[in-house]
Amino acid sequence: MTIHANIGKAKSNFSKLIAASLRGEEVVICKNGVPIVRLTLAEINGLSCDLTP
Repeated sequence: MTIHANIGKAKSNFSKLIAASLRGEEVVICKNGVPIVRLTLAEINGLSCDLTP
């Protein structure tokens, strides 16, 4: 299943869209009805997402 969301909806539901992507659903973010971004899983070996300064 593909989920399409405009930028405003994506901003307010970002964690839900990430959860959907983690479940294997395709998530596409659109601007003015035009697809501009696809959320995908990052599969980068050896890197972490620690954002502490």
